[in-house]
Amino acid sequence: MTEVVDSYNFFINSDRNHGEDTQGDQTRLNLGLQPIVCGEGEFIRLSLHMFAMRRSWTDINETNSKFVLWYTPPNAGVSVVREPYPLNLPHINTSSGINSLYDAIASTVTQAFKAVGLHTTFSLKYQTYASFKSSPDFSENVEVKYGGRLIFFIVDERAKVSSFQRPSKETLPAIQCNVSDGDSYILFGGARCHLAEKDKPADSNNGIAHVAPYYQFTNSPDIIWHFPYNYSRRTQKMAYITTTQVNSNIATDSYTAGFFDTKKGVIESSQIMAAIPMQDEYLSYEAPTDHNYFVNFTSKQANMLEFNIVDSFGRRFPLISNRQSQDGNRSFEMCVRIDRCKRPGNNPYDLDTKPPSKPTPPRFQSGPASTLRRGIPGAGLNMPGQVFGDGYKPFFGGQN
Repeated sequence: MTEVVDSYNFFINSDRNHGEDTQGDQTRLNLGLQPIVCGEGEFIRLSLHMFAMRRSWTDINETNSKFVLWYTPPNAGVSVVREPYPLNLPHINTSSGINSLYDAIASTVTQAFKAVGLHTTFSLKYQTYASFKSSPDFSENVEVKYGGRLIFFIVDERAKVSSFQRPSKETLPAIQCNVSDGDSYILFGGARCHLAEKDKPADSNNGIAHVAPYYQFTNSPDIIWHFPYNYSRRTQKMAYITTTQVNSNIATDSYTAGFFDTKKGVIESSQIMAAIPMQDEYLSYEAPTDHNYFVNFTSKQANMLEFNIVDSFGRRFPLISNRQSQDGNRSFEMCVRIDRCKRPGNNPYDLDTKPPSKPTPPRFQSGPASTLRRGIPGAGLNMPGQVFGDGYKPFFGGQN
């Protein structure tokens, strides 16, 4: 068992009285004349006992707000090539659930239609979720078929002409969520588009899926956008405390993936110390045991401790303004227990329980050994004459 040689609690508050190297969610502590030093056969262990932090970022933010509208330019002619138009949702909280998310997407897409000149051709039938829910198009059929998923009705103004022929769905506007732009696919419930597919026009495999032929409600020829998966109010479930000290923890490399998805997972050394569940307003944690979350340092001395708060892909949570860490409400409090530990024996690979020692062979003993059935006791290896290796001189007489 590991023995704790010395132990003390370190209380940290990143809100005030910190130096230039410290921000509200990135704290660097210079231990100065009080470094953590361990002796021969010892190591340093940090255990998290308590953590609390305000959730000081919006649900929709820089890590999940970006997506792409693929559209066919007006008057494109016979040769139809859809073009990408990057979009960014407003950075807001989605406290009212689907209402907030639906309204943000509807507003952004409407502005995009106008920007690319499609507003005379296409328009969203419902600008708010409240108007959609109270409409005849919102029925039990929608709830059953698309329950938990986002759905939008797009009016094709050209269909008001009796001679109008519906175009192929490949010419219609569509939405695409690129992993390289962030996690909007989690918000929307869309299919993620990997880097190799980024420049391909959205289709039913990597963007919004179209209902084909057009799904009709109340005998209208509206285009229906629907996403393949359930929407989410937020894209992160946990916040992670990391330390720059080299330690013994390991993790999948997805925790440092950032805005990339290589589809090739590997195991690597990790800087993660703890994972903190998110709640509505605060992130909080209290250790139920002594060592629920901990790191074992591989170095014998620590002159500085650094703690960072990041998301599940190693990204810093976006700031609402550039000086939020210095002047705003981005900060945390935590209590870390610092242990100087010792393993049994100097070698960490020694067995905790030693095997019983072997008796000394008779030939190395200074006194006579026990009497064998044939022979007489000798005087060990120093006896003149012929002596067997067991310390006995041969006896060629009769039976003993």
